Formats: sequence, C-alpha cells, structure tokens
Amino acid sequence: MVDFIRQIDLNVFSMMMMMTILFALNEQKFNRSKSKSAFKRLLIGILVMLVLDIVTWYVDGKSGDIYRMMNFVTNSILLGLTPLPPILWLLYISNLIQKDFNPGKRYYVYLFAPLGIIMLMSVCSPFTGWIFTVSPDNIYSRQPLFNLMNLFSFSYAAYGSVIILRNRKKYKKTKLFSLLSFMFLPLIGGIFQILFYGLILYWNSLALSMIIMYLNVQSKEVNLDYLTDVNSRKSLDNHLNKRILSFNSNNKFAVIMIDIDKFKEINDKYGHKAGDRALVNFAESLKNSIRNNDFIARYGGDEFVIVMDCDSRTAIDRSILRIKKTLEQFNRESREPYKLDFSYGYSIYDEKQMLDADHFVDYVDQLMYDYKKNKQTMT
Repeated sequence: MVDFIRQIDLNVFSMMMMMTILFALNEQKFNRSKSKSAFKRLLIGILVMLVLDIVTWYVDGKSGDIYRMMNFVTNSILLGLTPLPPILWLLYISNLIQKDFNPGKRYYVYLFAPLGIIMLMSVCSPFTGWIFTVSPDNIYSRQPLFNLMNLFSFSYAAYGSVIILRNRKKYKKTKLFSLLSFMFLPLIGGIFQILFYGLILYWNSLALSMIIMYLNVQSKEVNLDYLTDVNSRKSLDNHLNKRILSFNSNNKFAVIMIDIDKFKEINDKYGHKAGDRALVNFAESLKNSIRNNDFIARYGGDEFVIVMDCDSRTAIDRSILRIKKTLEQFNRESREPYKLDFSYGYSIYDEKQMLDADHFVDYVDQLMYDYKKNKQTMT
C-alpha cells in the first residue's frame, strides 16, 4: 500500500488542484463566457483521467478475477479517452480566440472521429491486444499500436498550438507561453513516461499546464469585457487608482477617451448583432494600434479608454494617428455595411489638478464630447 501511495501521490495532488480551480470557477457566477465553460469541461475531463489513472495503478498486479476485469475496463476507458483532453483544449482555444465560435456539426464529426477510432481500438484491446494487454497474472503492458493513440493526441495539441501562434499578436508573452504550455509540458511528460515505464507524469503535466493557464489566462478573463475582450470598467478603475497613487514625474501617463461615431445609427439600421460586431471590430482595431504596455478598457456602451505611458501630446497624437490608419484599412477591407470612425479627447495627468480617477476620466470625457460636438458642427 505504501508503494501504491508513493506512485499516485502526484495524481492526488493534481486532483486537489483541479478541484480547487473548478471551485473557483464556479464562484465566478457573473462570468458566463463560452471560454469559461470550455475550460471547465477541460478541467473535468482531466479530473476523470486522473481518477482512472489511479484505479489502473491500484488494480494492476493484484490477484483475483475482479481486479483483472477492472484492469481491462479502466485501461480500455483511460487509453480510449486519451485524445479527449487535447480535443477539449482545442475547443477551449477556439472559444477563447473567437468569441462567436459556433462551428457546424461537420466540424465536430471530423474533430471527434479519431477519438471514436481510438476508443474502439481500446475497447477491443482485451480481445485483440492492439493497444494493451493484461497477462494472466493481471500485469498491464503496452502493445505496438499504443503510440498511435499518442500520435492522435499530439496532432490535436499541435493544431491548437498553430491556432495560438497565428493569433499571437493578441497576447502578451506570458499569456502566449501559458496557452502553449498545454502542448509542451505533456509532451515532455509523455516522452519520459513512454521511455521509463512506471513514471506517472503525463496527466500530472496536463494538470500543471491547467494551473499555469488558469493563473495567467482564465482567472484574468473575469477582468475583461465579455464582448470585446478588452479590460472592463472595473479593471480601468483599479488601474487608474494605482497609477494615480504611484504617480511621480518619472511615471507620467495620459488618458484617451474614444467614442464610436454614429454607433446608434448602426444599431438602428443594421440591428444589434451588427452593433455588437462593430464594437468587436473597433476594439480589435484599437488593440492592433496601441503598444503592448498600453492599457485599453471598454468604458461603457461605445466608449473606450486608453491609458498610456506618456509625457507629451506628440506621443498621444501619434497613437491616435495609428488608430485612424488602422480603421481606414478596416473600412477598405471589411464587408460590413457600415464604416467606423471615432471622436476622442485626451489629457496628460497632472497631480496639480488634484483629481481622483473618476473626476479625471470625467474631465477627459467632457473633452471628447466637446470634440464630437465640434466635429458634428463642421459636417
């Protein structure tokens, strides 16, 4: 029993961590995003695999028909479902990157077909010995087609990594490496587990990657605006309060308030779904125009706020010019029935004004409305 406990102690620890994260996600009742649901399914999938892995280690080598039958059944399920976590991870990545991800039935047929093949081969293995065998002494051993299962799993993980790398401009390095950890940590753990039978590393490597993704990706989603995937109003308040509290002459910053022109007309003429797409497209244009260390948030409705390190109006004007050029490119290439334009106001924070975060944003907001009013008068 002591040897068994030593073998599965990592699995038990990983299960405890997975359950802790699952509990934390359930507490986030206000976050109903598809990526959260996909992340929970992935967590539950890994939890199930960890439990099955523990059972297989417990029954292996024990005498008795019941233990031998359990060895067949649990290994058939465990090995047959091995490609499932990479599939669930691929779906999580797709929902995280594409907010309106909604593929057709054919996509799911292609996605799960290899899993069905592996599951069938695994279930048949007690009779065919394709993937594994169990000796009369109840000793489990791998068979030649065992690595086919690993190949399918690696293929899903590799495809998900390609999707992440194609969208790498959306993420900072920490977030990018966290997402890619699902590919590389299990790969390393799986290689060692294949080379040195008796090591329990693969599922624990997956669990570790889930912890990394939760800490650097999923837990931070609660601070994002669900529709546009930029920071929320609450995050903006926290960020500005910190900047003002730590303000000094070497840490100057500016706030830019931006409002989409004629947004109500887009909603009224083309419908609210088109209006939502306009918000998403506008937010993407902003993200593609600002620097990685700039802070962008949705203030409310069609208003966005950018907080940037800055001590001159020239630097702000350059940022606004980049936004205009990005929107001009979007308007040329987009098939949307509307064109996007914006009004703005900005100010560099000055401690002599003695303004807190709320009053400073209100001040910049008024500058933006003054600009918008003058713009409408001119047109």
